[in-house]
Amino acid sequence: MAQREKWLEEQRLVPAMRRECGVKIAAVLVLHVLAVTSFASGFLLSRGQVADVSPTVEGARPRYDKVVAIVVDALRSDFVCIADELGAEEARGTRRHRKALPVFRELCEGGGGGGSGCRLLEFVADAPTTTMQRLKGLTTGSLPTFVDIGSSLSARALEEDNLVRQLKLHGRRVVHMGDDTWRDLFPEDFSQSFPFPSLDVNDLNTVDDGVEALLGPLVESGQDWDVIVAHLLGVDHCGHTHDIHSREMVTKLGQVDRIVREVARGLEERATGDDGFGRALLLVFGDHGQTRSGEHGGSTREEVSTVLLAYDIDRRRAEGNVGGTDEVDGACPAAMSQLDFAATVSEMLGLPIPFSNVGQVNYDLWSLGADPYGERPASEVSSEFEEALQRNAAQVDAYLESSLLSQNASGILSWRRSQEAFSGHWEVHRASVAEHVGGSAEAVRNRTHARRAYLDAVASHARSIWTKFNFWLMALGILFAVAAALIQLNEIRAGFFCYYRNNHKLCLASLLVLNAALMGLIPDHDGDIWNRRQEGGYQVGHILTDASFALAAYLGLLQLRKKRRSPPASGGFVSRLPGLNLKELAFLYTCCLALVFSFLKNTGQEDPSQVWHPGRIARQVHILTATQLGWAILAGLSGRLGGGKGKGSSRLSLAVRSTFCLLPELYMIQFGNGRLALSLAYIQVFVSIILYVKIQFCHQRVDLELLGLLLFGLYAPQVFHATGHRCQFSALQYNSAFVGFESFSWWRGAALLTLNTYASHVLSVLLVVCLYSKQHVKKQGTALLAFGFAFSLRTIAVMACASLHARHLMVWGVFAQSSSSTRSGCAS
Repeated sequence: MAQREKWLEEQRLVPAMRRECGVKIAAVLVLHVLAVTSFASGFLLSRGQVADVSPTVEGARPRYDKVVAIVVDALRSDFVCIADELGAEEARGTRRHRKALPVFRELCEGGGGGGSGCRLLEFVADAPTTTMQRLKGLTTGSLPTFVDIGSSLSARALEEDNLVRQLKLHGRRVVHMGDDTWRDLFPEDFSQSFPFPSLDVNDLNTVDDGVEALLGPLVESGQDWDVIVAHLLGVDHCGHTHDIHSREMVTKLGQVDRIVREVARGLEERATGDDGFGRALLLVFGDHGQTRSGEHGGSTREEVSTVLLAYDIDRRRAEGNVGGTDEVDGACPAAMSQLDFAATVSEMLGLPIPFSNVGQVNYDLWSLGADPYGERPASEVSSEFEEALQRNAAQVDAYLESSLLSQNASGILSWRRSQEAFSGHWEVHRASVAEHVGGSAEAVRNRTHARRAYLDAVASHARSIWTKFNFWLMALGILFAVAAALIQLNEIRAGFFCYYRNNHKLCLASLLVLNAALMGLIPDHDGDIWNRRQEGGYQVGHILTDASFALAAYLGLLQLRKKRRSPPASGGFVSRLPGLNLKELAFLYTCCLALVFSFLKNTGQEDPSQVWHPGRIARQVHILTATQLGWAILAGLSGRLGGGKGKGSSRLSLAVRSTFCLLPELYMIQFGNGRLALSLAYIQVFVSIILYVKIQFCHQRVDLELLGLLLFGLYAPQVFHATGHRCQFSALQYNSAFVGFESFSWWRGAALLTLNTYASHVLSVLLVVCLYSKQHVKKQGTALLAFGFAFSLRTIAVMACASLHARHLMVWGVFAQSSSSTRSGCAS
């Protein structure tokens, strides 16, 4: 009787306990939102854009009447030449790529780069190495910031003064073709634009074929254009879809070689005519590089190193054409920062340098057209370069005084490492401004040296203090996170701090530590071991992976049969097959389709004409998974609406069915060894359910339950890394957005990419729901708070480390990966 009264009293208090748990969980969620928002507002760097436009340069003389700029997206420098710091192994690995691009060395006399009519330079980018940020940097001469990454997938019109806008303001007709990012950044600055979609990384040919079809005839006509910008995407997409060592990459590089060769030949033929075509310049360069697995976005040498070819058509024609060469292993003769591109090209074309530029005129590129026929004395060329640097320094002075210094009045002198050097060069530069232009050769050299040192110091100083972190907001974010963790800790402290009373608890705590150690043993990798296409047929690794999936599917079928309304038939698994209901048959059929999809992909059977094409199978899996989930949700809602004891049972049934209905979908959209890791994670979930049931009902140990929940909280990051993911934008597996589809859709692609990335977190949350769906409401709230405590601790640790190392290079390495490009694939 006393037990019944106690039970009735607990039932009477259920609404109040539910409200109490709901308030605590809501408070934790709100505090986490405030923590992330506050910390991100203070930590994610941003730079205010300025609307000022540089005035027209009086007496400026453009050296070239026609310019063709070919941008080869993700063109690694060692595809053309061996850049410094890229070792012998890398050089050997890309030798056949250099053989696929002989046009670069043929135009520049075998790769010396010192031909009087040609320059071949290593072109060094700043992170983040994603296309939109690189185009902004190339056209404005400014530095990107963290916040720019957030807009990698949705470029907006560039408001700052830039090279394209200056061309339009000075009456130059600019024609664009290729990557549609240019149209998004400069929607009103082109006289003609032929954009192609840039987000479908599986499409290697549409953009490049379209550019090749348009570019040749337009160059040959010589009409209705002064500048052509052609942006090729095939090399970038090939890297994302395959990798840099694939046969497809060599094919794409061969197409790039053909396009550049045809344009150079067309310009040479036009230059020989008498129709006033004028002097022409061909520029071929990459916006960034890529890793061996096709990623980019960060600041590694592979990602920031690309090449720049500048070819003076009229000058080379006067010297005579140069034949091909068999030498492919030469090094790039000199390096040029992409920060200097806008200032240099502006001076070569007689345009004002963009107002917010912090780069400097590069002599190696600028000197290409300084003495077209070798008739001017060296002193005259040096004096002209000194004048260009003077205009460059005056533009930087105006920018510093009107914008950068005023916006960062307290911060510009706060970064001591660069402040002293900056101040010293500032004083020398100010002293040289008063001097007259001209004078002896030594005086010209001294002023040139002073201005170059000053501009170098400006760029270095801008990189260090471009914007300032708001440490007050960052500290506030950490305090919010700590407050959320304290609420969780207060709820679980009774069970969490009593482990020392029993050796059983100590063993479970040791298991927690071992699990964390296993996470630390997951190797650091570039993603290629997960995403690279494996050749050679159905291998042993594939058999093991598919067998693990089959076992996970069998265990899932057992769980689904336990949750059916009607009692299961007796007998073994084979004898029970005829007793499968419609839901179980749908699950089994979907798993079989996922296995066939995996087999076809592993064996390379992707002929579009075959009935069992992987794309068709994948679409069936998508539809069946969505149908089963909808079915489970409707069944769960009907159980809840029924009231009574059915609420907990319907919630448990919904969680179990959702967990295993997602198995074939999640398995299909993983890549390489990620499928094996996902299958093992499902087996881990199944075993965890059995062990936890033992703890709950057999041992009646609440304290062990709480420690177990912390262990489950570590499942998510463990499986996340085991499936080949990393905490970097460039490591996003964008190919998952195209599983079953050839075209890109924002919502569909976002859903598939989210499932691919957060499969581990979905599994962990569903596991906790499965374990506690039929427990008391008080216990459910405590379980959720205990489960989230592990995430709170990691959040606090990440914020603290990011605050401590805010300006460390590794912060860029993590936060400036945009994008497997950033737009990485999507951010090509």
